[in-house]
Amino acid sequence: MAKLSFPVTPLQEQLDAGYLLQALRRVAGVTDAGIDLETSWVQLAYDSRRVDTFALVTAVRDVGHAVPVKSCELTVAGMTCSACAFRVEGALADLPGVLTAEVDLRAGTASVEYVGKSLQMDAMQRAVEEAGYALRFPAVS
Repeated sequence: MAKLSFPVTPLQEQLDAGYLLQALRRVAGVTDAGIDLETSWVQLAYDSRRVDTFALVTAVRDVGHAVPVKSCELTVAGMTCSACAFRVEGALADLPGVLTAEVDLRAGTASVEYVGKSLQMDAMQRAVEEAGYALRFPAVS
């Protein structure tokens, strides 16, 4: 069971929250959904084998709310072929909160779009390492 929380555009009234909760609960694989009306953060529990972050964010957008998206670019070491890039993309895309993961094999980079603040660098590093590769971090001086 995966958990995810992310902000949505401010909800004007409880009726907005009700529509949003209905939409999220209709998504196959969602086991629990809640909204903090003061902060406009959605909290979800879901089966990651049945639903991904993209489907959850789409459900929010379909009822008229926006979800802020963040992005980062990672340098990945050890990729030598398109199968390597595919494995890294899949490993990153499977993380809760990731909307998209795209690997540029020639540049040795992965671009990740995600929601919420739950996605941590150590989770991305672990996912890449479990796929058999390594993240390179810039030298700190």
